[in-house]
Amino acid sequence: SLPQAPCAMQIKMPDKAVRHCLRQALLVVSAICLAVWLPPADAKISAAPPDTVQPPLNRFGTKTAYRNVERIFPDLPAPSGVADGCAARQLIMMLRHGSRGPSVKQVRRAEVVLHRLASAFRSEPAFAKTATGWSSPFALTGGGKSLSNVGHQEHELLGSRIALRYPNLLASHESVAVLSSSSDRAFESAKSFLHGAGLTDADIAVRVADAHIRFYDDCHKFKATIDDGPDGKREYRKFMAGPELRAAAKAAQERLGLTDIDLSPADLAMAFSLCGMEMANNLTVPGDSPWCRLVQDPDAHEAVEFLLDLKHYWRKSHGYDLSSLIACPLVSDLAANLVRAAQRERAGGAASAQAPVANSTVLYFGHAETLFPVMARLGLFKDPHHLTHESYAAHRQSRQFRASRLVPFGANFALSLLSCQDGGLYVQPALNESPLFWTLCNHYRCPLDDVLRMLDSQCPQSFDFEAVCAHKAGARDEL
Repeated sequence: SLPQAPCAMQIKMPDKAVRHCLRQALLVVSAICLAVWLPPADAKISAAPPDTVQPPLNRFGTKTAYRNVERIFPDLPAPSGVADGCAARQLIMMLRHGSRGPSVKQVRRAEVVLHRLASAFRSEPAFAKTATGWSSPFALTGGGKSLSNVGHQEHELLGSRIALRYPNLLASHESVAVLSSSSDRAFESAKSFLHGAGLTDADIAVRVADAHIRFYDDCHKFKATIDDGPDGKREYRKFMAGPELRAAAKAAQERLGLTDIDLSPADLAMAFSLCGMEMANNLTVPGDSPWCRLVQDPDAHEAVEFLLDLKHYWRKSHGYDLSSLIACPLVSDLAANLVRAAQRERAGGAASAQAPVANSTVLYFGHAETLFPVMARLGLFKDPHHLTHESYAAHRQSRQFRASRLVPFGANFALSLLSCQDGGLYVQPALNESPLFWTLCNHYRCPLDDVLRMLDSQCPQSFDFEAVCAHKAGARDEL
């Protein structure tokens, strides 16, 4: 389980000297955590998920624990703050909130389903008792989905690791900009990150920026045709009704002795998400959770994981162009920040009329719905062929788009602006603290001008969000 947050993060620090000492202590703790959690420095670097990834029972799509990403994808490289012969001049990060619980609506539905299932157990009466006695371990105030204690710790530790790798970029709070979704779980994640980095929200104002981070809420066409409309869940529904999930539900039903009722694929999908949230928040072990028992068979687990990946793929990523096009307000802001930092660097590091003030670190705290579209717009994790309800056999083990790896709780996608010994400026991308290989230039870092041209081609300055998102009844987005 995650270590408890040091008490230094729980108190108001009296002065900068004490804060500095406490920050150094926290960074030592973080370094120990890195040694425990992260793979060796010579770990194989891979731009894509491996063809075979095990164990599947720690993968829960977007409900995957951040601490498990390294463990279930052992090919991930060790993180690095800078590339050889280069110095980091700017860090831009998009971060998902930390671990949370379900909504009140999800819990109420779960209670009804579990009561129905528990009354039908025959072969495992002890488990039937456990199932009947289940009650939600999650905080449900404010409708649920609240950031948990583990979620706070995830971002405190992440903040400490980032500060350790990029000390020059987080040394001055005046040059750090923090933007957040209006959601409490994103805002609280931002505050926890700052505490972990040795800063506080008294030093840095966390600014709500829904137009950049919750862009999906403002696009009427996207909401009507994809997010709330029929297009976004078409492949999801077809796979839900297909033979793979029906077989998985039948196998779980027989294994648990459910003789009098039918276990549905929808029941498995709900169990998958609840088990993931229980595991992420250290609230259970698989054998003690009725939800984990329902999806403990690897075949069932992988089928449900693919089912939920279909939903994210089509609603938030590569399925439809509009699903990622709506991220252009954020993508354009990334480009503008890179341009300002490059102008400052080329002017010798000083602000002037030709080199406006640039933030050394820009942090955006949001949601899975924030990260998926941005990465898709940048052409990352795109499979040669669409994920569909008919492609499970081909994509079960080998696919680029796997939410468990891309956007777990606490996920982060970063762009680092590097000044290198050859005099050039480069951009290095990283996902969940691991460097990414860019096909844009067939390297782990690409020349800044190439990156800016790519960003402009995907989100040109002439992009009109309101025109793109205007919706007429009956209009549909094309594949």
